[in-house]
Amino acid sequence: MLNWFTSLRNKKKPVADPSGAGQIQHWIRDAFAALNRGDPNAAAALLDQILRRQPDHADALYLSGIVAGSRNRPDEAIALIRRAIASDPAVASFHLSLANFLSLQGDDTHALPHYLEANTLEPDNVKTLGDLAHTLQRLGKASEAMAHFHQVLRIAPADLDACYSLGTMLQNLGRNEDAIDYYLRALAIDEGHAEARNNLGVTYQALGRLDESITCLRTLLERHPQHARGWNNLGCALLAARKVNEAEACLLRAIGLDPHYPGAHSNLALIHREQGRFEESMAGSRRVLELQDNPGERVRLATLLPVVARSAEEIAHWRCRFNDELDQLIAQGITLTDPLLEAGVSNFSLAYQPESDRRLQEKAAAMYARACPSLLYSAPGAAAKQSTKGRRIRVGFISKFMYSHSIGRTTRGLLAELDRNRFHVSALFVPPFVKDATSDFICEHADVHVVLPPTLEAARKAIGGLELDVLFYQDIGMDAYTYYLAFSRLARVQCLSFGHPDTTGIPNMDYFVSCENFETEDAAGHYSEQLFLLRGIGSLAYYYRPAPPAPEKNRAYFGLADTAHLYLCPQTLFKLHPDFDAILGGILRADPGAEIVLIDAGAGAWGSILRARFAESIPDVAHRIRFLPGMSPDDFVALLATGDVVLDTPYFNGMNTSLEAFSVGTPIVTMPTAMQRGRHTYGMYRHMGMLDCVVDNPAQYIELSVKLGTNKIFRDFIKEKILARCHLLYEDIKVVREFERFFETACQPPSDMP
Repeated sequence: MLNWFTSLRNKKKPVADPSGAGQIQHWIRDAFAALNRGDPNAAAALLDQILRRQPDHADALYLSGIVAGSRNRPDEAIALIRRAIASDPAVASFHLSLANFLSLQGDDTHALPHYLEANTLEPDNVKTLGDLAHTLQRLGKASEAMAHFHQVLRIAPADLDACYSLGTMLQNLGRNEDAIDYYLRALAIDEGHAEARNNLGVTYQALGRLDESITCLRTLLERHPQHARGWNNLGCALLAARKVNEAEACLLRAIGLDPHYPGAHSNLALIHREQGRFEESMAGSRRVLELQDNPGERVRLATLLPVVARSAEEIAHWRCRFNDELDQLIAQGITLTDPLLEAGVSNFSLAYQPESDRRLQEKAAAMYARACPSLLYSAPGAAAKQSTKGRRIRVGFISKFMYSHSIGRTTRGLLAELDRNRFHVSALFVPPFVKDATSDFICEHADVHVVLPPTLEAARKAIGGLELDVLFYQDIGMDAYTYYLAFSRLARVQCLSFGHPDTTGIPNMDYFVSCENFETEDAAGHYSEQLFLLRGIGSLAYYYRPAPPAPEKNRAYFGLADTAHLYLCPQTLFKLHPDFDAILGGILRADPGAEIVLIDAGAGAWGSILRARFAESIPDVAHRIRFLPGMSPDDFVALLATGDVVLDTPYFNGMNTSLEAFSVGTPIVTMPTAMQRGRHTYGMYRHMGMLDCVVDNPAQYIELSVKLGTNKIFRDFIKEKILARCHLLYEDIKVVREFERFFETACQPPSDMP
């Protein structure tokens, strides 16, 4: 509630009143007192007497305006206060009150000049400064608003509203570290300020400081257990920390407190989406749409795809639905302002299915481009190739996962080894930045490293300002930020490779960089981008060979039996297509001593879905499939060394996994398929000049796997052969030289060609 009853004047002006100035001033004081005690009728009677004698009496007109406002007659109030200003324009409170009435009417544009005039007349009035700052904020004048909040704090350092408001503005601008400082200042003034603590928890999460976020939000909810948004935000922080069950419980608590809270329903639908609980996810999205017209939720609902599928038929159903729903969104002319905020999803799961995704990806990209034309932003100077003669080619590597993640491990070597006489290298980290040994290595070896702002608009400007020749996406489709960013033209050449080995369908993506050993003869048709093939290499990564595992990390260390024939399939569970079940069942039936080991390191529901699927597809042997929990990279390599054989998932092979298994000599059985993502291990074997473990069909896959699992002499022979040749896969400088060839070729404008 705004306080209208500020002092009328700091400096009184004499008013000509030959008929009785003393009486009028007495009535003014009495009217003012009546207003302050909540008796507008008494005030109005006194003011009417004054205005009958002096119709232009400024103070009486002003107070009459206040009375009209208290009676919910804002238009009358505004008219009266305008008359007061016309009679005496030098009273700050007149301008402040008029501005406040106009602002309450939603007319900030006309309120602003009066806030400015009030501030000119009383430059150190904290209330005026605060109201002016809020008005500037609503009008989108962020820098001016913050300047006035800072002025408030210079006058009144303990002003709670200014601290909190600066925190929210800085948070909205993506200046999260600065926002945290002001939220902490606000909480030092009032530790019970719920919104400051809530926003502080959200800001910690945006920076990837998940433990602090969770602690902060738990403290909020201990003090304010009915804070529905706090429960929602705690659920989001727990989900980011992969504590899915706790996250779900928090979101259900938020919905219990506020059943009409769309954000909580939407976030719960996202959890169910990731867990593969499709019916619940769809029900949640539909509930959001009942509560509000939400185009982003319509996109989420339309693009729902299985993560761990229960059957091949289920995959076919959802792919068909995906196609039809995109057609409907395009026909409906859906519009989005900021797809990252409104939808925040990519078509991640398409890549784990055997079919070519080009048609579906192109249709999805067309839908987004029509729904949000601003996605197709073009940075100044990025549209046309320029000669690079006489200077280094500027290459930017971008990903959310440039830390101790598979993407970080496949990125770091190439980034570090590029010839700095010919290339200038930028590392672009998608927030939140994760600091660890791998990200430190990348920062140390890049010429420039940048943590991008959290919004697409700010990120586009930041990248455009680097004037890159090549923007090299290390993955597209693994997170929404880079998927939507890829629609823009931010460098003269834009490319991707094997990080998430699927085409994008996005017109501004120029090249998909692959290698001859990974592709079939007709592979160009799989990509909406131009396919560029590197030559004579075994993988697309300059990969550092893992350190040998510690001897004590044996089978007992992992709780595995020494006597079992150990078949490892240590891929992320969503790589296990339902077609693979028959192969697993065939191995277990052919080898009674077999034990198959999977790693359940994702959402808890994935393992549950897979166990249920095995119970139906291979019920007689499913009990001999073991699930180990997630583990550190060092333990992962040690586990690979304990296995007799590694089973490569057919439609989406290992990349890091295969390179790490080969480093300890463990044989991998692989069955190459049509798409690049199903040919990684085959390409490595081909480069090593040994195809002993490459098969053509499921029957051969089962037969070879069992031979390796049961025949130690044969297994040792293959292992020795791998160990003698696998050095070709690690720290291969030709990988770097081939990428350099690509960068130079792609950057060559027609005028430079011979």
